[in-house]
Amino acid sequence: ATGIVLTLYAAREVYDFFSPASALILMFLTSALLGVTSVVVNHKPLAYGTTLLSGIAPLLVAGPAPDLVGLFTYLLVVAVSALAIAAYTGWRELVLASLLLTWFYSSEWLVGYGHSADYDAGLLFSFLFTGLFFGASMLAIRKARTLGMVDVCLALCSGAYLLSWIMVAAAPEWQSMLLVMWTLVFALGAQFAVQLGAGNSFFYAYGGVGAGYLAVALSLLLEGPALTIAWIIEAALVLALGWQVTRRADQVWIFALPLVVPLALSFESMDASLWRNTIIHEHAVVLMSMFAVLAGIGMYFAQETRRSAEKDSSLLAGVAYAAYVGAGLYALVITWLVVHAFTYPDGDLGTMLTLVLYTLVASYLLVSSKMTGTVWRHRVAISLFVFVVGRLLLVEVWNMALSGRVVTFIMIGALLIAVAWLERGATRTPTPLITHDTQDHHA
Repeated sequence: ATGIVLTLYAAREVYDFFSPASALILMFLTSALLGVTSVVVNHKPLAYGTTLLSGIAPLLVAGPAPDLVGLFTYLLVVAVSALAIAAYTGWRELVLASLLLTWFYSSEWLVGYGHSADYDAGLLFSFLFTGLFFGASMLAIRKARTLGMVDVCLALCSGAYLLSWIMVAAAPEWQSMLLVMWTLVFALGAQFAVQLGAGNSFFYAYGGVGAGYLAVALSLLLEGPALTIAWIIEAALVLALGWQVTRRADQVWIFALPLVVPLALSFESMDASLWRNTIIHEHAVVLMSMFAVLAGIGMYFAQETRRSAEKDSSLLAGVAYAAYVGAGLYALVITWLVVHAFTYPDGDLGTMLTLVLYTLVASYLLVSSKMTGTVWRHRVAISLFVFVVGRLLLVEVWNMALSGRVVTFIMIGALLIAVAWLERGATRTPTPLITHDTQDHHA
């Protein structure tokens, strides 16, 4: 087969016996015969040889200015042939190889060296290729039931291939709309495949690609705090929809990973200059949104814990506890920033009032935990006490003026002494934050 391809190349290049189209067709027929042989003898390396010869052929017959429509039509035929072999034999690596081959020949236009008039046609071909590979993945994973590394690579590469074409060839005003459209295609298609019998991992792969598309679309439309708020909402929806579709407690942490991005971006809102003299601004909305989402996640999975089986309850309870802890930390940060904004520019006064407020909350939680036996209130109270005392001894003792230092230490010391007296009394049986008995929870 290699000899025939090289002979055709020499006949065209040296003796001008064939036109580019006829030489390309003969080379493809030769590689197609090699593909049929690989299926007959069940030999995968021959199938790889088919893809290799099919990929080399356009380079051997290419003219000085390649025609995009003709080239991509040829690549579409190669892709369909690879999909046919993969459907019959189960060699899904051929599908990935065909995708990489298509991406390689698209690079001339993606890097800006192709003719600008070809971009519309190239974008339409990229839609066709992506839909073809996605459909093939759905059929293959339904048959195999298990997702391999090649399937993950196919999902990521097809998503990156389409994204590159949209960002290069689509008009700026259409880019976000196209990304949202393909987000829906990947999400709904993956859910449909799961309902037909595909594994949940297939939903993870293409659902992740769809979530990435949505994040890029939001980045094109928004910026700054507005973008952070949009990503907070998106991450919360990914977590909720992922749990509703899969109902796999051991996979919830995977769906929670997108929250890391808005969590990191929210740190910028904590240090915004607008907090110096006002509390109503876009950065406050970012922190409040993060607090509300984390608190909502905690309450939602606390309810799911009570409804779930015993083997899943600990995993869901862990998610609920982590969300509650995160919401509590954001509540502390928001309180700190709001109090300091009210007392600006007197930073010592803001610090004193904030630490006293933390101490009052911790005192209430500690006393109520002794009266009700609630474990989580006791833990939160101790944590707040440790933070306040540690902050006083390690930070404020060096930063505050002498007068502020004396007043703060006296007030907090008096509160701690009062709590030590109030919390003495009968201690009930500890009650956890998340219970499995609905009646006990309401009580």
